[in-house]
Amino acid sequence: MCIPASWRCDGSDDCGDESDESPAVCKTVNCTGSDRFLCNNFKCVPGWRRCDGIDNCGDASDEHFCNLPETTCNADQFKCSDGHCISGDHVCDNSPHCPDMSDEIGCHKDNGATCADSNGGCEQNCTDLGQDSYYCSCSDGFQVNPDNPKECLDIDECATWGNNCPQECINMKGSFKCRCHEGFSDPQNRGVTCKSDNSRIVILFTVGDEVRQYRYKSKEYTNQIISGVRTAGIDVDMDRRLVYWTDTSLGAIYRASVPKDDKKKAVPQDLEISGVLRPEGISIDWASKNIYWTDSLARTIRVANADGFYSKIVIGTDLTRPHAIAVHPETGYMYWTDTSEHKPRIERAWMTGARREVLVSERLGVPSGLAIDHYMGGRVFWCDSKENLIESMKPDGTDRVIVTATKTFNPVALDLFEGSIYWLSQSLGSLASMDKFGKKQNTTIQTGLQMPRALKVFHINRYNISVKSACKYMTCSHLCLTTPEGAQCACPEGAGFAPNTGNTVCDSAYPRPERPQPEEICRCLNGGICETVKDFHTICSCPPGFTGELCESKESPQPDIPDIPGQNRTQLSGSGSSVDPAAIALPLMFLVLTGVVIAAAILLFRRKG
Repeated sequence: MCIPASWRCDGSDDCGDESDESPAVCKTVNCTGSDRFLCNNFKCVPGWRRCDGIDNCGDASDEHFCNLPETTCNADQFKCSDGHCISGDHVCDNSPHCPDMSDEIGCHKDNGATCADSNGGCEQNCTDLGQDSYYCSCSDGFQVNPDNPKECLDIDECATWGNNCPQECINMKGSFKCRCHEGFSDPQNRGVTCKSDNSRIVILFTVGDEVRQYRYKSKEYTNQIISGVRTAGIDVDMDRRLVYWTDTSLGAIYRASVPKDDKKKAVPQDLEISGVLRPEGISIDWASKNIYWTDSLARTIRVANADGFYSKIVIGTDLTRPHAIAVHPETGYMYWTDTSEHKPRIERAWMTGARREVLVSERLGVPSGLAIDHYMGGRVFWCDSKENLIESMKPDGTDRVIVTATKTFNPVALDLFEGSIYWLSQSLGSLASMDKFGKKQNTTIQTGLQMPRALKVFHINRYNISVKSACKYMTCSHLCLTTPEGAQCACPEGAGFAPNTGNTVCDSAYPRPERPQPEEICRCLNGGICETVKDFHTICSCPPGFTGELCESKESPQPDIPDIPGQNRTQLSGSGSSVDPAAIALPLMFLVLTGVVIAAAILLFRRKG
C-alpha cells in the first residue's frame, strides 16, 4: 500500500499496520516549519492540532503548556469576552490583558464619577474600580458598543455557531429562540428537537458494488436494492423517488426508482452519458431537474439534465482530484471538495461554473464527504477521512467550527437530517449517527459493511421540494442552470447559442424526448435480473434452470436416455424436446448418399441398355 510521503509520522495510522508511524520512520521525517509540531516521541503532527484538547501525538506532548482558558472565573477575576480570566486589577488600566482586549472596552475615568451617579451613564451594568473610575458591561445577549462604551448592542446569536437550533433560529433582543420548519415538530414546542411528522426514514448507502438501505424506524437492514461493479457517489430526487449513483469501474452514471417494498430490487437504468471516465460524487438539482457530478480522471465537474442528456463541463481547470459535490438550488451555489495530496480544498461556484472561489484551503487532510443542511441556513458540513474530523461552516466559508474530533475514525461520507449527522467509517465498516452539534455520544447503527463509500437520507422532507426554480420562467432549448441571480440557459459541450436567439437556443441537435422513468421494481422471478436494453425496454436475464419472459418457468429436467451405438443422445429444454444436430444430420447424409448411388446405378443401366 502506498501513501503520500507527507502522511508519514503525522499521528495517524494511514497504512493500517502503523508502519508509517514507527519510531524509525519518525526520526527521518523533517518536522520543521510553523505548520508542523514535533512531538516528544518524534511524531510530526499538523501545527493546528496542537492544544486542541486531543492527544494527537500519542504521548500528549502536543497538549503541554497550552494554557487553555478557564470556563469559570473567580470573584476577584475578570472574564474576557473570549472566555479567558484575568485579574480584576488589570481591568481598565490602559493596557489590554485579554487577547480580545475586552478588558479595556467600556472603561471610564471621569472626574469623581462613580456608578452611584446615574449608574455611571451605563445602559446596563456598572462596576466601580476605585480611583474615580468604573466600567460599563452588558448582560447576557448583549455586547458593549465599541463606538459608545456606555451603550449595549444586541448580539445576534443566530449569526454564528453555538445556538444549538437544529433548524431555524430567530434572533430576539437579548436572546433568541429556535423553531422547527414546516413538516417538523418538537413535542415540547421549543424548537430544539425537530422531528419529521413522517417518521419513515430510510438511509441509502453504497457498499462495494451495491446500494443498500437501512430503515431507521424498524431498525431493518435490508439486502441490496441495486447492484453494480463499484458504486461510489449517490444522491436522491425525492420529488420522483429516484436514486442516482456513479460507478467508478464502469465509468457510468445510473438511476433507479426506489421500491416502496423493501424486499424488492430496483431496476438500474444506465443514463449512457458519453465522456464519463471515473465519476465520483453526484448531486441532484431537484428544482431545475439537472444532475452534477465530479470526474476524478477527467478532472472536471459536469452537468446534464436529469435524463443524462446535454452533458456540459462547468468546471474544467485547476482540479486535481475532485471528489464530493453538493448543490444548493435555493441559493444557486454548488460546493465541492478536491482531495489533492498537496492542495486539498473546498470550493464553491455558481451552478453555471462562474464566480468560483476557494472557501477552505488550510487544516485539511482528505475532505471526503460534503453535505448541505437545507434547514439550517444552508450551512455546509464536511468530513475529513485523514484527520478524523467533522467540521462545519456558513455558506460563504466563515464561522468554521469543528463539530467533533472524537470517535469519528476515517469518516468517508456524511448526510444530515432532523438534528442528526449520519456518517460512514470505511475502516470500521460502520454506519453511525451523532448529534448535529457534537453534544452527545455517537450511536453505531450498522456494522460489518464492506468498503462503504457514500450515503444519503431518503425522506420526503430531506429538503424543501416545493422550491421553484427560476428556470420555470425560462425558455431554454437544452439546459437551464440556476444562479444566485436567477437562471441562465446553457448548451451541451461543444455547442453554442444560435445567433439572434437571445442566448436561449443552442446550435446543437434538436432536443431529445424525455427518457422513460425506470420501472419501480424488477418483475423478474426466481432470482432473475432486470436488464435495460438500448430502447429502454427491460428484459429478464434468467438464472440457470429457469426460462420464460419473467423467468417464471422451470426448465424440464434432462431425461436419462441410454446411449445408442453410432447415434448421439437427445437433449431437452424447458419448452419441449430438441434433438442433437448430429443425430439428425448423419441419417440424412446416409439417405442422400444412398439416393445418389441408386440414381447413378439407374443412369448407368439405361446407357448400357
